[in-house]
Amino acid sequence: WPGASPGGRKGRGGAGVAMPLPQGTMKSPNDSLMQSTTLPSSSGPRSIDASLFDLRETSSHMGGGSFGSYLAWHKGMMHNTIKDTTRKLELEQRRLYKVDKDLQAAELEYNQKRQKYKIFQTPQEDVVMQKASEVAQLERHLERAIAQLNQGAADNEELREQIDQLRKERKVLNTVFKTLERGIARSGKALTELVTHIGEDRNSRDEALQKTSALAKALELQRRKFHKGTNKLKQAIVEEGAVQREQERSERDRTRDISAAKRNKSRTYMIADEEEAFSEPVVKRRILKLSFLNAIQRRHIKQHHKNIEVFEQAFATIKSSTGISDIEEIVKIFISLEQRNFSLLTYVNQLNRDIESIEILNKELQNQLNDHKNQEIRSASARQTALSEVAQQIDQTAVATKDKNGIIDDASAVLEEVRPRINNIVANLKQELPRLFSQAFDGEFPAMKFAPPDEQEENLNNHLNFIMDAVLQFKVGIASHAQMAQPPQIKPGGAPRPTDLPSAPFHADDSDDEEAGVAVMSRKDLRDKAKEAVMKKLKKKPGAQIKHPDGARGDLADELSPPLEGSGLSRKEPPMRREPPASSVTSKDSLSQANESSNSVGGGAQREPSVYED
Repeated sequence: WPGASPGGRKGRGGAGVAMPLPQGTMKSPNDSLMQSTTLPSSSGPRSIDASLFDLRETSSHMGGGSFGSYLAWHKGMMHNTIKDTTRKLELEQRRLYKVDKDLQAAELEYNQKRQKYKIFQTPQEDVVMQKASEVAQLERHLERAIAQLNQGAADNEELREQIDQLRKERKVLNTVFKTLERGIARSGKALTELVTHIGEDRNSRDEALQKTSALAKALELQRRKFHKGTNKLKQAIVEEGAVQREQERSERDRTRDISAAKRNKSRTYMIADEEEAFSEPVVKRRILKLSFLNAIQRRHIKQHHKNIEVFEQAFATIKSSTGISDIEEIVKIFISLEQRNFSLLTYVNQLNRDIESIEILNKELQNQLNDHKNQEIRSASARQTALSEVAQQIDQTAVATKDKNGIIDDASAVLEEVRPRINNIVANLKQELPRLFSQAFDGEFPAMKFAPPDEQEENLNNHLNFIMDAVLQFKVGIASHAQMAQPPQIKPGGAPRPTDLPSAPFHADDSDDEEAGVAVMSRKDLRDKAKEAVMKKLKKKPGAQIKHPDGARGDLADELSPPLEGSGLSRKEPPMRREPPASSVTSKDSLSQANESSNSVGGGAQREPSVYED
């Protein structure tokens, strides 16, 4: 096991099993062979028996019974097998311990007898010792192999535990999946029932609508019949009024003729009151009215007869189909059906109200959905616009990055090209500066502003500063045409006045976005402009030339630069130091300020090597 010294021997079954050693010190050389079976294992009982690795094959051939009972049986069988194997191993270990103890006693006795009788070693004994060492080495290899086997068994057990954990998780997930599946099935069934109920309600609503339309049509037909009968009665009344007016007119004419005759001739006989009061138009009018009413009554009687025949036929049909002969019972059935129809009509009205509310809600939801879709379209267009802008910015950044990388590569190439020369100059200065200082100066040497740089340093600024400082130590020997003009001395009177400042082009209406009239200069133009400005300053204020007594001019840059390879040129000897006049000596600070001003005029362009950096 991991963390314990493996020890053990092969049993009769041919499989070596390593048991954990008891804690404590070893009292004898054979204590590692004593295997304890009472100590519990950290991961349960283990065995390298073949039955442990045949679980999958055995489970595929098992017969009836549940899988749990089979596992319990197999577990019990494995425990019994482990107990038997452990018992046999304990017996074999005890025997082995006894044999080792006897061997140790024999070896001790042999050594004592050998020392006692002074028997010298023979070559055969050397062979025996060699074989014993080989056996010990083989035993050590066996112990290492058993340790590896135990490690593999432990790893296998951990993998099995992981597999069991994954199986438990899969069972839980299967249970959850089945629960969700049953819930989905119940929801689908409820949804199906709800759809069916909605379909039935829709069918009942359609039937109610059909009945309502049929009743509306019947009501409209009765209304039309009533209007038609009313119009006929109106026409008959108008005709009767015209007849009455004609009768009244004729009666008036007759009465007027009779009254005129009575006035002309007196009556000589008696006339009864009824005969005198008899009026033929009135009687005719009454007869016409009675005949008209009789005609209407006959029409109603005929209609009632037809209705009675219809009802008698309906009752006969109901009696023949249902066997109900009592009219009151049929009337009760019709009343219940009418009440049911009334309840259905109420239900249909409720459904219509619900349908109207649902339609209103659907319309609102549709409006919200349309608004949401429009919002999504606007957001998608805005997102697309933003993405296009970001992509354009990325492309511009990539192009600018590519240009900058090209500039960096060019600058790196230039640096790599000049690095060997600068290193050679620095190395040459390190070698020649002490000799040059001893020749040029008497007494104490001047202090260097910059220390000599390291050869492995990547930054070249220290190298260039060191070269400039070293060259400026010998500025007296620089040629007059190579010297830079000394800038005017600035009086310590404070900040310069506005009139001393250079004037810049002024634009009344320029802004941060527009730079009209000011063209952007390239690096080459800017460098040329800087050179031109420096040359103008040199022409206006030429530096004082250093005259040597012998009329010769020393070029310290040519003297300090190493000889070129293959050119055949040799380095000149430095001239003897002379005391220059005070007017021709330019201070180090003024020269450094001139160099800094020339570098600042060049901007970000690559600095041209000056005379001091040749």
